[in-house]
Amino acid sequence: MSARLYANENFHRGVVEMLREMGHDVMTTLEAGRSHRKIPDEEVVEYATQQSRAVLTFNRRDFIQLHKSLGGAHGRIVICHVNADLVALAKGMMMRSARPGTSAGSWCGSIMGGSQ
Repeated sequence: MSARLYANENFHRGVVEMLREMGHDVMTTLEAGRSHRKIPDEEVVEYATQQSRAVLTFNRRDFIQLHKSLGGAHGRIVICHVNADLVALAKGMMMRSARPGTSAGSWCGSIMGGSQ
């Protein structure tokens, strides 16, 4: 199953490329013409939701806080930990995001590489 994803500005380009190789539709902020503009996180989530995409981010603190403040009234947010093993990060992220409870208005928790 292919996922539609929107990589936040801080998301690693190497992971984006690996996710694409796995068959996922990943748009970056640069490709969307939205990079280097200091767009608030709320607008990042709103844009991704309008595009039917899940946000990919390493910005754990701010996006968990945003999730709570929006009360689940948003699209999906996938929060990852930085992991030097990009293949494990990409695979682990997709395994976690495919779990039940990761529909609109949810976030996938701490996504790490491998089987964690």
